[in-house]
Amino acid sequence: MLGTKGASGLQKIFMGSNAAAVINKSEIPVITVPEFAHVSSMKHIVYATDLANMSDEMKVLVPLAELFDATLNIIHVVSPSSQTKMDAKQITQDIIKEMNYDKITFRVSVDDDILAALEAYMAFIKADMLAMFTHNTTFIDRLFADSVTRQMAFQTSVPLLTLKKVY
Repeated sequence: MLGTKGASGLQKIFMGSNAAAVINKSEIPVITVPEFAHVSSMKHIVYATDLANMSDEMKVLVPLAELFDATLNIIHVVSPSSQTKMDAKQITQDIIKEMNYDKITFRVSVDDDILAALEAYMAFIKADMLAMFTHNTTFIDRLFADSVTRQMAFQTSVPLLTLKKVY
């Protein structure tokens, strides 16, 4: 578990933070806790997904939710220009059945700003933790295409659980 204070601008790009570096390199799950986070319970875990390998990733997250008897709130953010249509209610039912855990919700958020959508959803449900899966990034990736997970490590107000992407 690591604490975070946040960084911005060039400092974030070139130096990063110790927490972001650990997240990027770690082969084991990492929990980063923002400097002023107040965690009194673990009732709402938000899982931000790109839908790739969601079933395998859920197999990792559901036992954590069960441990705390928490609701696993899954969110997938799509662009307003996306042509993909999803039935969130049916997806929720399918996941509950597959995972054999009934404290699961699934939401599709339509927004061009993934970070803003995640933050709004976390505030709406009063999230206690955000879970995201990461992939390895290079210096060039960090310079030109900062990952959503890395950005959330700098600005989330709740603990962030990061795990390596399941392929």
